[in-house]
Amino acid sequence: MNWVYRVASLFVLVLVIPNTPPASAQTNLGKRVTIDVTGTTPEAAFELLARELDCTITVDRAVKKPVTLRLVDRPASDIIGTICRSINCEWRFDGKNLFIKPLSAGMRQNAASLKERGRRMEERSKRLQSRLPADMRFDGTPLKDVLNTIGKAAGLKLRPWKDEGSRAVTLDVGGRTVNEALEAAVRHIEGEGVVMTQLDGGSWSQYRLVDKRQEP
Repeated sequence: MNWVYRVASLFVLVLVIPNTPPASAQTNLGKRVTIDVTGTTPEAAFELLARELDCTITVDRAVKKPVTLRLVDRPASDIIGTICRSINCEWRFDGKNLFIKPLSAGMRQNAASLKERGRRMEERSKRLQSRLPADMRFDGTPLKDVLNTIGKAAGLKLRPWKDEGSRAVTLDVGGRTVNEALEAAVRHIEGEGVVMTQLDGGSWSQYRLVDKRQEP
């Protein structure tokens, strides 16, 4: 007699549940709160937020820089981020509680790099808004020489876009801001609306003054 054996395979489904607080227990960092502190210790500033959020905020003892900040009706996450940026620290959130600690080496380097980049951009903006000498005028002057003259007056290194350098410029830019003078120059030659400016690192970047791409 032939016997047929049927083997039933047993599949076991293992459900792994992450150790995350239930939704009802989680802290809502989107809650809008207000903070107004002057020269307050980080512990005291974060304690105000902890009360509003009904959570625990643990501040590392190495975080000591006083907090001065006034923000009204903003999401708690924005306020936490703003405080941390102002006193050079970072934060971690586990779903319920917050942990504040000093910036790691990598974060410190990134913060310093961003700060320096911001400083350079601010300085460049100031130079572009500075005013040129009242008697600055060009009469049939090649654009490359116009940009060189304006650049020297503003402490910037400028050059024409592509092959526009030989186009003649007749223009009175006396008393105008550098930005106004550059825009007038590229409009005068009916160029592409771009000049090249050299960055601190030595590389060149486009500086668009007139957006020809959107013109018919």
